[in-house]
Amino acid sequence: MKSIGAVARVVQAVALLCLSAPLAGACGSDESGASSDKCSQGTTRECVGPGACKGAQSCDASGTWSACDCGGGSGGASGGSGSGGASGGGGTSAGGGAGDASVDGAGGGTQWTDEPCPVDETPIIDCSTSCGGPSTNCGEATCGFTEHGVALPKWPVVIRTPSKPGLNPKCSALCPGTGLAFGVGLMQLLVSHQTWGGLRVTVPKPWSVRLSGLVTPQDFCILEQPPAQCAVIGDTAPYVILQTTDPNAPAVNAILEEVPWNATCP
Repeated sequence: MKSIGAVARVVQAVALLCLSAPLAGACGSDESGASSDKCSQGTTRECVGPGACKGAQSCDASGTWSACDCGGGSGGASGGSGSGGASGGGGTSAGGGAGDASVDGAGGGTQWTDEPCPVDETPIIDCSTSCGGPSTNCGEATCGFTEHGVALPKWPVVIRTPSKPGLNPKCSALCPGTGLAFGVGLMQLLVSHQTWGGLRVTVPKPWSVRLSGLVTPQDFCILEQPPAQCAVIGDTAPYVILQTTDPNAPAVNAILEEVPWNATCP
């Protein structure tokens, strides 16, 4: 059995090793739980919070990553691991398909980028501050439904989402605890130019789309897993729901186009 003096000498030796420069970081612990790697102020990235929830964190003025915000999940949780190469939303021009538009931000995180404004179409709903927006109907469409004033619009048409919407108070009150950051709704959009006409909607990540023939505002609280970037419906009066759980989601162009029925997503 070792003597008390021998044990004391071992403890003293370990303490000296932990105080040395090369090993001090290995012997210490990050009690705050936040990611300790340095970053550039204003940079954002995806992260994994408590319970493996997917969230976002930003870099503050001191060059430190904030806590991982899962958008109404376990809120206030300490920062998780950043994602260095997640697929992003963007790359859609008016009338085109959805693509990726994520770039590596400073500090090794992933940062979304806003899509360019539509080239040929003025968005029928514009919740961004670009492209002439926000439009007057954005407030009604935010986690609610607005009607398009033209029964038979020229196709395709565009809905433009906001940039970095945060956790919208209206959406949080409607769907508490779901993680919904922002939603946009369009109702009574007639698509039957021809017999068996249909509607196809495509939107880039991290936004998703749901279509239905009859909905209530609480339908915003249904988050499909996995989220869909394309949806098709054969209905004369479909309801379109765009939603995201990412408070740092970019402004993107959701493309709505009439298609012969029965149609499929790409």
